[in-house]
Amino acid sequence: PPPPLDAAAPRYVDAAAVDAAARLNFLPAATWEQILDKAKACASVHSETIALQLAADALAHARCSGAADGVAGAQELLCSIRERIDRATDLRECGDSAMRAGDLATAESHYSAALEHCASDVDARAARCACYAARGDARAKDTLHDALAVLAVDPSRLECAWHGARAYLSLGRPRGASALLDSIAARCKAAAAA
Repeated sequence: PPPPLDAAAPRYVDAAAVDAAARLNFLPAATWEQILDKAKACASVHSETIALQLAADALAHARCSGAADGVAGAQELLCSIRERIDRATDLRECGDSAMRAGDLATAESHYSAALEHCASDVDARAARCACYAARGDARAKDTLHDALAVLAVDPSRLECAWHGARAYLSLGRPRGASALLDSIAARCKAAAAA
């Protein structure tokens, strides 16, 4: 059997951090029931992107095998996940509007609600990180948590690296800030050389 897709992964890691080879090696020999079970498991730990892919795979397998209950189950899961993602997008956009208006408390509330619906929404997490950073040193731990979560999934988010470095300094951890800034500099040099 293949390794678990993302059972031990933090809640904020989505398909970008999942080993795609395990998914591809698993699919040809799996039944639609097994694939749908994996999709449900991913959805339950907020790995929406991989859950969508697996639910679509389960749907295709169920259709090929003529399993009407599999088709219905996969379609229901697909709709449920898409609704969560759509709701999270709406909430993130409300947060963006509140942030532009300078209402940081409302923005934070909307971003947090978006992440409750779709924890793998890196844009909502990055926006909440910026919101926490704008609220100052009192939210440094929250800023750092979100910054590191975003960078784990998308290391190119330089604004989160900057917020994370500032949070490290606010927390009296200059070595953490230095290491984070060094990693940014190394990425910029590598990108410039490419």
